[in-house]
Amino acid sequence: MNSDDLVYTTLFILSRYCEELIVDPDSQTTSQLFVELTSVAQYYNAAVNLEQWLDHNHLFLLLGATAYFMSEDFGSAKVLISRIDEWCPKDNLSNLLYFTRCFLLLDTAYPSGLQKENHTQYAVAMIQHFSAGTRGEPIFNLLSDIRQENLFVSDILDITYADFLYGVSFRALRHSAWFLLPQNSRASMEKWGGYLSKPGSVKLLWPAQKIIVEAGALRGQDLIVPFPTGVGKTKSIELIIRSVFMEQGKRVALVVAPLRALCNELTQDLTAASMTAVINQFSDTAQEDFDLELQENQKYILICTPEKFTYILRHQPDVLPEINLFIFDEAHLFDDDTRGVQYELLVSEIVRHRNKSSQIVLFSAVLSNAEQISNWLFPGTDTAVDHSLVKSTEKSIGFLSSDQIIHY
Repeated sequence: MNSDDLVYTTLFILSRYCEELIVDPDSQTTSQLFVELTSVAQYYNAAVNLEQWLDHNHLFLLLGATAYFMSEDFGSAKVLISRIDEWCPKDNLSNLLYFTRCFLLLDTAYPSGLQKENHTQYAVAMIQHFSAGTRGEPIFNLLSDIRQENLFVSDILDITYADFLYGVSFRALRHSAWFLLPQNSRASMEKWGGYLSKPGSVKLLWPAQKIIVEAGALRGQDLIVPFPTGVGKTKSIELIIRSVFMEQGKRVALVVAPLRALCNELTQDLTAASMTAVINQFSDTAQEDFDLELQENQKYILICTPEKFTYILRHQPDVLPEINLFIFDEAHLFDDDTRGVQYELLVSEIVRHRNKSSQIVLFSAVLSNAEQISNWLFPGTDTAVDHSLVKSTEKSIGFLSSDQIIHY
């Protein structure tokens, strides 16, 4: 197809999806159009910097980020919106759409002095929800007013941008941490509010995080999570630990990672997250007089390799019942020829001898036998999360032939 014609095709799909979303978000038409959004986003991503569209680079990046965001690919949306080096203020709703995307994905503040009063009211309503957990209805009431106001303007793009803003807001509220975390955990809104109201806290749960949370990760459910890399695993680990520490009497979490480099990375990330706990990363050096002393009124996050925790259990087996949460990273290394057996034996020993009120979560790359592992570790329970629910990022590889044609 002519790439120029696709501008109109993709814009139509994006607009049509938002219109259906406003009328009935659960309709079959909405679901069908949702499937097309990734292709729409990929088109705008590919069209950036094409010679015939150089004057529209910022617009294409904005439209691509919008399509990615509404298709629940927040990572790609963040990449595109961050590529807009300098936004030129427009006299239409694209301004508000751009600043809303920056607020949600880049954690930047709305600018002062937005063009219209209802635009400012909308920005305030978004800020209040994502900083204090206020209801979402005022946001959509304001969007309805903005949309009605723009039905009578001469520029057709204004009503289109109003619809896009509705689609972005709808997706943001569906993934809002203020809604999802209290609803899917045993902790109250008040307890989560103490964390969510702090600067730097999570605003949105990415699709994989939403799936993990809805599977019961914050309710103490044992889980096997076979997800690809780059879907927000570290943030999921942080949220699970926070949820456990909010429960009365639970104060010790263990994170086991097979490589020291991964242990270092987890330690740095959890430290940067300002966890109200002592973070103790054990070295792999053997200690003759090892003594792990856990104070009664202190929370602990212990991070180590499988070999190190095996050593700890050998010298201090009474520590096992004190641990309330066990997280195993890169659990697919059960299949590793050199270290997999020891990792496997450690997990099976913990499953047999742990405190019955404790929780075990295994993170791994996509496994073909996740259900088999689930039946082995947790017989009679369905603990394997379906990895097909998470979309992986597509890559196109081009091969240049001798006749100067690129084959993908």
